[in-house]
Amino acid sequence: MKKVLIFMANGFEEIEAITLVDLLRRANIQVDMCSITGSLEVTGSHNIQIKTNLLLEDVNNVLEYDALITPGGMPGSTYLKENSTVISMIQAFYGKEDKFIASICASPIVLKAADISCKIEGTCYPGFEEEVSFKQHKQQAVVQDQNVLTSMGPGTAFALGLKLIECLVGKVKAEELYQETMFAYR
Repeated sequence: MKKVLIFMANGFEEIEAITLVDLLRRANIQVDMCSITGSLEVTGSHNIQIKTNLLLEDVNNVLEYDALITPGGMPGSTYLKENSTVISMIQAFYGKEDKFIASICASPIVLKAADISCKIEGTCYPGFEEEVSFKQHKQQAVVQDQNVLTSMGPGTAFALGLKLIECLVGKVKAEELYQETMFAYR
């Protein structure tokens, strides 16, 4: 079974985080919601509380995971980029075969802190382009460059989830969820 770790900080964007967790679990992918706060409970940028199942300090070997996710939201994205353990884990994933990194909305600032954004084409929430400094910025819902997927914001979380599912378990499963969830009827 594929495994994904999603980093959760106070001030995360709820739509992005929960949409990704839900879609991945529907694809039978194990998702660990990992709090970086020292507490299992985190509060989103719109005051929704979530109970995670893992603390950052309890992640023994990040390479046991197949993908890492940084949800957007403020100030959550800032907290992620300021966490040296998160940055080290993302750096450990970059360029590894069959390991994926997914960043959405404001959270590509984490990729900049990890010295990755300058090496890839990507996208982010409008207004963060200069802060992220991609090799090339693209105005697209989802951009994949090497093993890094980036996405624009809450409204593109579903598309990012389906693309990550395609990368992890194949196009057939992604297409199946596309149909089952009525995403085709947007």
